[in-house]
Amino acid sequence: MRWKYNVLYMILLLYTFLLFSACSFLDKGDPEILGQEVITLYSEGEFENAYKNYFSNSWKDANTPEEMESEWTDHTSEMGDFIGVNELISKESVNSSYVVEVAVEYTDIIFDVRLIMNKDYKITNLHMDQGIVNAVMPDSIIEEEVKIGEGTEFELMGTLTLPNNSDVSFPVAVIVHGSGPIDRDGTAYSYKAYRDIAWGLAGRGVGVLRYDKRTYVYGGLMHEQGLTSITIREEVIDDALAALDLLKNDSRIDSEQLYLIGHSLGGMLAPKISLEYDNLSGMIMMAGSPRSLWDIIYDQNINILNTGIYDEEEREILREQLELEREKSIVLLEEAKEEKLMNETIFGLPATYMYDLEQYKPSEIVDDLKIPMFVLQGEDDFQVLKEADFNKWQSLLGENELATLKSYPGLNHFFIEYDGLGKGTIEEYDIPNTVDEEVINDISQWILK
Repeated sequence: MRWKYNVLYMILLLYTFLLFSACSFLDKGDPEILGQEVITLYSEGEFENAYKNYFSNSWKDANTPEEMESEWTDHTSEMGDFIGVNELISKESVNSSYVVEVAVEYTDIIFDVRLIMNKDYKITNLHMDQGIVNAVMPDSIIEEEVKIGEGTEFELMGTLTLPNNSDVSFPVAVIVHGSGPIDRDGTAYSYKAYRDIAWGLAGRGVGVLRYDKRTYVYGGLMHEQGLTSITIREEVIDDALAALDLLKNDSRIDSEQLYLIGHSLGGMLAPKISLEYDNLSGMIMMAGSPRSLWDIIYDQNINILNTGIYDEEEREILREQLELEREKSIVLLEEAKEEKLMNETIFGLPATYMYDLEQYKPSEIVDDLKIPMFVLQGEDDFQVLKEADFNKWQSLLGENELATLKSYPGLNHFFIEYDGLGKGTIEEYDIPNTVDEEVINDISQWILK
C-alpha cells in the first residue's frame, strides 16, 4: 500500500516506522475474509446488508446506508467497471483492533480502502483514497525480476523492462529515486511515475531498470544501525552503481549504451554517480537541482505555507519555526567537524546526512563530465523550482555543448499535468494521472540519437 507524506517536512522523509505488525488470524476469525465480503457487498450495491452486519454501533450512529451508497457511488462513478479485489492485507494494532487494507480494482483506477475493525471484528472506520491509474502493460514490452547487489547486506529487488524483441540489443537506462523510502514504481500518492517512464521508454526502444530503494526495503534496519551513519552513498549512490553493474553482462543490452535517469534527489546526485561510473553514455536529470538540499526544503515549506491551507495564525507560527530551523541549519553547516553534528537534526533529517550532502557540489562536477546531459523541469513544479533550480542549471550549462535543457509548461514535480483544485499543493498528487507523453518521447529520442 502506498505511503503518505506528513504535511510539514513531508517531502524528504527517509525512514518509515511500522505501526502495525503482520499477524495470523486463523485462530480468532479472519478480518481479510470480512474485508473481502464488505467490498463485494459494496460493489453489488448491498449497502443495507453491509451496514447491518459488518459495521460497529459507533459507525451506525454517524452514518446511514444511503450515505454509504452515495459516498461509494461518487467515488467510483468515473473509474469504469468493477473488476474485483486486487490485493488485501490485514494487520493487528497494539490495542487489539485490526487494519485491513484492500486494493480495489476498476477498469480505469485501482484505489485503496482501509477498514479499521474492533476486537469484535466490526468496522469502526472506512477510508477510500483517490487511487492510481490502472495501466495495463503493453504487449510490445517484457518485464522480469532482477536482484541488485546480490550477496550484499542490502539486496534489492528490481524490474528490468525491455522491448519485446530479442533480435537486437538495446540501450538501457537506470532510474535513480528521489528522496524518501520509494518503491521501484516511484509510487507516491496516486502516481507511479517510474513505472510510466519504464513502460513508455521500453515501448520506444529503450530498456529501463528500476528497483526498490534501500530505505524502502531496509528502513527499519538502517534506523536500528543509527541514523547518523546514513550518507548519500548508503541511501542512493552505491545501489545506483550496483544497478549499472548488473547490466554489463546481459546479451540483450548494449553495454556501450547505458544511461542514468535521476529524479529529484536522484537528479541532484546523477552527476556524482556519473563521475564514478566509467562506462556511462549519458545522464538525464529530471527535477534535479544544483542547490543545497536544506535550501530546497526551506523553499518547499515556504511554498506550502503560501498555498492557503493554513490560517494566518498557523502560518505565522510555522513561519517562525522555519526561520529558526533555517538559522540553525546555517550555523550547523558552517561547522567544520562532522562529529559536532552527531545529535543534531536539520529540517527533521540527521545533520550528519545534511552535512554529507552539503559537501557535494553538483555545479562543480558537471564541468568534469564528458558525457551528454539532458536536464528536464516541470514549470509547475512547486518542490524543485524553475526559477531557482532550472534557471541555475541554465546558467551553469547554457554554453556546454554536451547539455540539453528543456522545461515543460503545466507539468509538476512528477512530470504530470494537473490544472484543478489544489493546484500547486500536495493535493494535486491525489488525482490519478500518468507521466506526460511528450516527456517520454523527448527522453527516448534523446537517448536513441
